[in-house]
Amino acid sequence: YVLHNHDTILDNQGKRYHLRIRDLPENEKPREKLLKHGLLALSTSELLAVVLNTGTKREGVLEMSGRIIKDYGEGGIMSQKNPQALSKDLDVPIGKSLQIVACAELGRRFFQRNNSSLPTIRTAREVYEYVKDMHNLSKEHLRGIYLNTHYKVIHDEIISIGTVDASIIHPREVFKPAVEHSAVA
Repeated sequence: YVLHNHDTILDNQGKRYHLRIRDLPENEKPREKLLKHGLLALSTSELLAVVLNTGTKREGVLEMSGRIIKDYGEGGIMSQKNPQALSKDLDVPIGKSLQIVACAELGRRFFQRNNSSLPTIRTAREVYEYVKDMHNLSKEHLRGIYLNTHYKVIHDEIISIGTVDASIIHPREVFKPAVEHSAVA
């Protein structure tokens, strides 16, 4: 049988029933909605439900995705890079947090590749222009500027702040961000 309205039939009034994907009409299921109407027709919660694919025994995927967006916020969840912390914070299985972190990283990487506003650095003169804001500093600062294959800045950070005329660092402090951000220069 098929229910043509959204009324839920409960035989046990004491328990709360949460709608599952299978309970929704075909045109309201996130994947079918995406196929039929495109990305703009889905809410952020529904998009996350498509990424997560399934829920857990205690929580359906729609309920889980809605709770995640509500608890963490739309921007906050995509900036999280640690799946263990995300899993612990949101009380979701590690597999689900891995899916969220991987999806967010893909988005960041594609955005970085397509972002033409990133500065390009090819010469010492361009480096000088890029770091002009450092000329009045009272202490030595070691700054890492990491580039991709197209000489676009993909990451910029202060690695060490030293004394008036010296800064002591270990090479791993320079190379760790380079490896994390897949820098080539």
